[in-house]
Amino acid sequence: MDGIRKVMFKIKVVMGVLTGIGFLAAGSTAILNEGVDENSEVIKMQIEFKNPCTSKKGTKGWATRLSEDFETGVIPSGWKVIDGNIDGFKWTAGTTPDLGSYTPPNYGTAYVYYSDDDAGNGGISYNEELWTPAIFVSGMTQVKFKYGYGFRVRESGEKYRTHFRKFVSGSWTDWTELRVYTASGAGTDSFDLTDELPCDSIQFRFFYSDSTSSSHWGYACAVDNVIVEGFVPANHDAGVAEVISPKGIILIGYPVSVIVKYENAGNNSETFPAIVRIFDPSNALVFSKDTNLTLGAGQTIDVNFGQWTPTQTDQHFIYGKTMLTGDEYPQNDSLGIYFWVSPWTTSWVPYTPPTINSDRLTHATVYDPDNDKIYMIGGRPSGGAGSIVPYIYRYDPVTDSWETNLTDMPGARGWIQGGYWNGKIYVPGGYTNSGTNSNTLYIYDIASNLWTTGPNLPEARMAYGLAVWNGNIYVIGGVNPGLNGGTQTVFRYNVSSNQWTQATQIPMQFDMGGSCYLGDTIYLVGGLNRATLTPWTQVLRGIIDNQNPDNITWEWITDLPYANFNNATCALQGKVYMIGGFINGQVPGTNRVWEYDIATNEWRELPQYVVPIVRNHFACTRPQIGGNGARIYVVAGDAYGDWGPPNNYYYYLERAVGVSEEACTEKSCIFFVNPNIGKGPFSIYFTLKNKSNVDISIYNLLGQKIDNIYRGKKGAGNYMIKYDGNLNSGIYFIILKTSKNSGSYRIIKIK
Repeated sequence: MDGIRKVMFKIKVVMGVLTGIGFLAAGSTAILNEGVDENSEVIKMQIEFKNPCTSKKGTKGWATRLSEDFETGVIPSGWKVIDGNIDGFKWTAGTTPDLGSYTPPNYGTAYVYYSDDDAGNGGISYNEELWTPAIFVSGMTQVKFKYGYGFRVRESGEKYRTHFRKFVSGSWTDWTELRVYTASGAGTDSFDLTDELPCDSIQFRFFYSDSTSSSHWGYACAVDNVIVEGFVPANHDAGVAEVISPKGIILIGYPVSVIVKYENAGNNSETFPAIVRIFDPSNALVFSKDTNLTLGAGQTIDVNFGQWTPTQTDQHFIYGKTMLTGDEYPQNDSLGIYFWVSPWTTSWVPYTPPTINSDRLTHATVYDPDNDKIYMIGGRPSGGAGSIVPYIYRYDPVTDSWETNLTDMPGARGWIQGGYWNGKIYVPGGYTNSGTNSNTLYIYDIASNLWTTGPNLPEARMAYGLAVWNGNIYVIGGVNPGLNGGTQTVFRYNVSSNQWTQATQIPMQFDMGGSCYLGDTIYLVGGLNRATLTPWTQVLRGIIDNQNPDNITWEWITDLPYANFNNATCALQGKVYMIGGFINGQVPGTNRVWEYDIATNEWRELPQYVVPIVRNHFACTRPQIGGNGARIYVVAGDAYGDWGPPNNYYYYLERAVGVSEEACTEKSCIFFVNPNIGKGPFSIYFTLKNKSNVDISIYNLLGQKIDNIYRGKKGAGNYMIKYDGNLNSGIYFIILKTSKNSGSYRIIKIK
């Protein structure tokens, strides 16, 4: 899908080999034997191979004991076929249309199959069997078995089984069932049989029966690419057993211990060098430590190389390596994994819920940036009829406490959203306890704790999107007055004129989706198109004409990670977030969380929420303030998507301090630009903790100075300077310099 290039939670694990047959390109072994610098990119590339258990040769280490792909078109000698009901239809090498699309993966030109369809109706197949040869595994310390399979079922009662037995103490054990398939499917299966050792030999069989089906007439089953591998310990073998830390996702700017597990897998005590290397996203070496280890036979050790503090986000690579002279099995000398450095904490943090009525869904969640407060307005505790509430509760992130005694809305409303502007919160429309759609406009004055009623919407709306820009409240889409269809309308309420007008409509029906805004730019993320009853699959961006705010340029800008609706959406500078929702409209919803980078047009997955969460405007963002990083707050919502309680999960996810919104090199100033993408003007916000000279200039990508925005002295305090220069479309950098600090912030100008 276009625009989805980086997914945070899909951490790619790779294991490689610095020497050894079957892994390196021609000439690689020679290069490595000449003593290439371990810090070089050549070494890093040589360990990025994905199949550490193929092409095994020699008597020590991993050895392939059986590998059969049936490409000859015949069942090899040593394999045994049993025609259980002696009807002449039995396992055969080749291909069959009876499998349909359920063929073994990567089968080439042939596989081995049994066709019950060929055998016909009424003949009971008790045991149609295919046996592997007996496989000698004496002296091995590990054994693994894997194969590809295909199975197409005609009726219930057909079974396709995989069995295992071993030869020990002079006799074979009974067959043990490893897997039973009862539904149509195709794929690969693998088994670690190390716990079955020691033994002399092992054997496997594939077994079809339809004895419990009604007509005893099935389709077919098949097997291919059967592989058995065993590990024989070497006399001299040291290797890397595991990269313990860092791995997965770690937080930028926070130190992490670098720990690697090394092992002596041989039969003798050994002393050898062990190293670890970390590379950043540009493949530059950012951490390098060496040590010498002495380990007894079979011994492992976790080596802590000290702490490393990541300074860049994105994908990094770490690998450990042993360098034992005379190592007989170099395939395990190196182990490398990719890990992700994230600007976000690795898990969601609980915060205090309201002391009363904390179950809530279909409510409005509004952040007041002037007073740093979060509001939860209206909604309902569950799906019960008549349960919508008029409450407005206020959360203080600093004290982690709620006020629940604020004045109620004039009427109870659900499926609403609210917008903050200049000390007031505007709540249009919504669903009522009488089962009707509303066209009211409720306005909450924060200072007086009073509600008033503004002019009615042109039409009743619920489950709409909402945006606020420059004293204008936009109500986007939503369910129509009769509750029997979606809409494409955009209504604009102007605070100064106290009037509604109609703005440029959106290109597709939208309701029960996510909406957010950054300056003069609106983002609709997920939603339901009631004309086709399908979830949205793309992000819609709308840019407001600063001269005519009823004129909005709408454009589809990128695919979603998946079709989604009933999700929440919120934004921080340069980033848009999608939380929860019904993927492809499927219950029970999802707990997945995504970040969309506006500048790079890329999605990245963030840590999953604590429960699946839906319905609907249950999240907001809070910018970086003081020593706390920017946060995403999830304020209740329908947990698991079933309407029923508990719906009282209150958690936030925090971004590391200093990411994006703090561009200064020290803590004495905070600097960000809003919006960082738009037609302009751009508002430059900064905080000074001490009196300082201030210089703000704008540069293009070539480093050429375009304009000086401000130059002078300012005392300690918070400041905002607007810049509306005549810029061409493109990327620019606003540079702020003080007496002790400097910082830059990237902006994107759109015409």
